[in-house]
Amino acid sequence: MSKNNIINFNNIQDQKSKKIESEKILKFDTDTENKDSTESKKSKVNFKNICFIVIIMIILIYPLAYIGNQFVTLAQFESDIKNLEAELESTKNKSKNIQAEINGASSNEFIEKMAREKLKMVKKGEIVYVKIE
Repeated sequence: MSKNNIINFNNIQDQKSKKIESEKILKFDTDTENKDSTESKKSKVNFKNICFIVIIMIILIYPLAYIGNQFVTLAQFESDIKNLEAELESTKNKSKNIQAEINGASSNEFIEKMAREKLKMVKKGEIVYVKIE
């Protein structure tokens, strides 16, 4: 074999090895790209799933919170009604007592009693004893 043939053979081997290396690099790059693309697809799918779940949760939770708030408001109104009814009964009782006093104040017995107690008055012919200390 001649020297040129050996050099050509070496060149051919170098070129083949470079070609194999470049193919490996290309294969690695495409594998990496495929992995990246599948990961990005997975992340997009996961992001879409998460967004979908969040939206469904909001759609379900909002009406439940609204209904819960309505129950709380209803309970407060019922409590207010009970308190107002009790206050109404108390006011009715006070009104009855005051009306009885008004009716009794116009009677002669009440007028006489107040005159004796408040004004220290006596009837004609009564004897009053005063305690002197």
